[in-house]
Amino acid sequence: MRLPLLTARLPLLARSAKQPRRAISTTSAHHADFAHIVIGAGVVGLASARSLAALGPTLLLERRAMHGTETSSRNSEVIHAGLYYGRDSLKTALCIRGRHLLYDFCAEHGVEHRKTGKWIVAQDETQLRALEGVARLAGQLDVPVRWVGEAEVARDGEGVRAAAGCLESPETGIVDSHGFMTALLGLFEEDGGS
Repeated sequence: MRLPLLTARLPLLARSAKQPRRAISTTSAHHADFAHIVIGAGVVGLASARSLAALGPTLLLERRAMHGTETSSRNSEVIHAGLYYGRDSLKTALCIRGRHLLYDFCAEHGVEHRKTGKWIVAQDETQLRALEGVARLAGQLDVPVRWVGEAEVARDGEGVRAAAGCLESPETGIVDSHGFMTALLGLFEEDGGS
């Protein structure tokens, strides 16, 4: 029994096997409809596409029907203060700068966010020494922290146990990551991206 579809395609397959395959496009830049291509419409892709769209025609490719439905959709939505990565770490510098930029962006573009703060608690002397190290590092980085007293923990802690100490990071917050991605997409499109 012959399979008509397969038989009809065999000559085409044979021809394409003989032709060399190109690994990259040979289209000249002056013939392209765009200057930049960004693959993936999560937070990083959208932010990159938005920045590139200001420089020239940019194409954003996403395999899903909607932006931000993969890794970015499972984001913790925490805005980190920058307390844990070491004084000379690039990660620390980017975290602190990014926190400021993100709060400003959210306020300017109506993205839901809130500085919730967070408590870091110690249950014993070893944990307290580690917490004191975090407080020292925060001071060196100009990241605000404050010690929370036992009475405040008891009053506001909703059952939190901090047997040896409690340090608050008031700059820690939360952001609506989907709202953030939607704002980035809107700005990308306003700059002519497609």
